Amino acid sequence: MEVVKRGAEAIIYADGERIIKVRMKKGYRHPELDRRLRLSRTRREARLLKKVREMGVPAPKVMEVDEENFRIVMERIRGPTLKSVLLKEKRSDLMERLGELVATLHRNNVIHGDLTTSNVIVSGDLYLIDFGLGEVSHRVEDKAVDLVCFEKSYTATHPDFPEGWEAFIESYRRNYPGAEKVLRQMEAVKRRARYL
Repeated sequence: MEVVKRGAEAIIYADGERIIKVRMKKGYRHPELDRRLRLSRTRREARLLKKVREMGVPAPKVMEVDEENFRIVMERIRGPTLKSVLLKEKRSDLMERLGELVATLHRNNVIHGDLTTSNVIVSGDLYLIDFGLGEVSHRVEDKAVDLVCFEKSYTATHPDFPEGWEAFIESYRRNYPGAEKVLRQMEAVKRRARYL
């Protein structure tokens, strides 16, 4: 097995056509709290991956959940990240498709929690990965925060491609009837952040 990525709370391994995500023990947390957090986050991410696939959003298929070792085994999606594609070529069509997919998530009250162009794989379609910070929420505020975090990440990574962000927002607006409320709240969240 090869290490593909080391994150703040998990290590991602590749094993042939499988990806294995293992949530690591945190020595600074009380052992029982650490166990409960890793278990709940492992369960929640596996449930979210299944849920988003059921709603038609491309995401890795969960093959196994090992609760004892805090592992999720899922299919390996091969392809470049959306980040690497956009850094080479300005593809508004891909950002438009991403807007449609995020609209589907929010319409079904799923918050990704870590939307970045690094967490999207281009493999025929766009595959959303890493729902480790995801949750189910009906709150407009949570959907707005999801978009604010994505906008910050997007503009930092792709400052010379504002048209991509515009394509994303227009597609999100077209595909989600509740988009205007979320976009208004997004502006309110950004205003609050300026004064913190």
